Amino acid sequence: MREAVIGQISFFGASVLFGGILLAVYDVIRGIRRTWVHKSSWVAAEDLIFWLFVGIASFVFLCRYNQGQLRGFFFLGLLLGMAVYYWKGSRFVLGWMVRIFGWIRRITDRGAALVQKPVVRVRRNIKWKLKKEKQSIKMIFKKGSKRGDFHEEKKKKNR
Repeated sequence: MREAVIGQISFFGASVLFGGILLAVYDVIRGIRRTWVHKSSWVAAEDLIFWLFVGIASFVFLCRYNQGQLRGFFFLGLLLGMAVYYWKGSRFVLGWMVRIFGWIRRITDRGAALVQKPVVRVRRNIKWKLKKEKQSIKMIFKKGSKRGDFHEEKKKKNR
């Protein structure tokens, strides 16, 4: 009898811890969203993936620790763990996630800028040369039509 009670109390404690861990995982997702702005379709996809993860993790947790039986105190433990984590640790973890992902974003942005610099230079040079060629072609057509050279050459070929 005593072992059964201790087992249920430890299961309740594990479910409290599990609830806090689930909310910590969601804070990682929130940190990503604060660092990189997403469209609503991406946010919906992230939430769907998160809730699929929560469902599978909860199923595995229940199978491992309580032979797959749903108990009311499992849900109470989840909610209690989430509430305690939200009030005591969420700001800290979310702040660190935003900092870490901010560093990652700055590093990737700098790397992308280094890669883009030569590409932008080449594109500018090509654009400048094409613009110069376009101007010279326009001038050729303008000169030819003003003098009538273009039409006279055409008449000579037809004769």
